[in-house]
Amino acid sequence: MSALTGPVAVVALVLAFAAVVKMLDPVTTTGALRAAGVPARDGLVRLGALAELVIAGAVLVAGGRVALLALAISYVGFTVFVAVALRHDRPLATCGCVGRADAPPSAVHVVLDGSAAVVAAVAALVGTDAPIRIVTSTTPLVGATYVVLIVTGASLFVASITALPALLRLRAPTRAVRA
Repeated sequence: MSALTGPVAVVALVLAFAAVVKMLDPVTTTGALRAAGVPARDGLVRLGALAELVIAGAVLVAGGRVALLALAISYVGFTVFVAVALRHDRPLATCGCVGRADAPPSAVHVVLDGSAAVVAAVAALVGTDAPIRIVTSTTPLVGATYVVLIVTGASLFVASITALPALLRLRAPTRAVRA
């Protein structure tokens, strides 16, 4: 097992989760794209989400350089979208990736998406096992533990996108108003 297999599984699972959310309810993503000046429709968002789900599934089940490269390209696209929205101070209430109206783009999101892109790109260059092979080729206890760790990592990734920016804003020092 490659040292990158776990991180690749985490970012692929996050992509799969976001894809399912967008397929079920494309409205927040459509709104985010429109607010950023990208013409979007719910049907096209669902189609893009289907492509994301296929990429995530290919990475998790089959692996391979092509699937990993597609995963890296997806995360590069997300990184650029969020960075441009932040740079141009676009009034986005959400990026649309996790279906929450209160998950605005943030620097945390840029760092996490950029890191995911790097993980997937490096894995595409050096190669890594398909995560499902780890689960099926080990003892049930090791496979189950691996699944729990991957789901936990993906949950922390999503929580970092949604909750961490809000927590950081609360901790930001406020300037005292002098009369």
